[in-house]
Amino acid sequence: MDTLASRTAIGPIRSTDLSEEALADSAAVALATIAVERIAGDAFLVSGRDDGMSPSTALANIAEERRRVNGRRVTHLAYSGAGHRVGTGFVPGPLTVTHSCHRITGVDDDLGGSWHADFAALDDCWPRILQVLPTWRHRSSPLVSGSRRAPNRWERGR
Repeated sequence: MDTLASRTAIGPIRSTDLSEEALADSAAVALATIAVERIAGDAFLVSGRDDGMSPSTALANIAEERRRVNGRRVTHLAYSGAGHRVGTGFVPGPLTVTHSCHRITGVDDDLGGSWHADFAALDDCWPRILQVLPTWRHRSSPLVSGSRRAPNRWERGR
């Protein structure tokens, strides 16, 4: 019997493999594509080449290419050996976690990377992220040209 427990009993699950299979379906990719070429400001992407949760470097490469083809500025930092949490220095909790146990299902997710590679990537990218933050538009400005989205709770002042 195929149960969640039987699938996780073999060890951590690396979701990237499933996502990479989905990237082969061009119709599904077209439906899921974010129009990054419409983002009004500069784009700043950070990815770990050993991301265990998603093919983040491949997806960032797609976004980077779409921006460049449309004459938009983009910076993409891709770190060898780094996993899913690269660049998340602002997220509470340990900064160099390579596994995550889902609090409801108990599934052990392999986030990829290694402690050393994640930390080295974080050490390199975080100052760069902080350097570009002041150049971004004020949060009340629409991030996407023609955006009609409602302000979120942070923009409303909670």
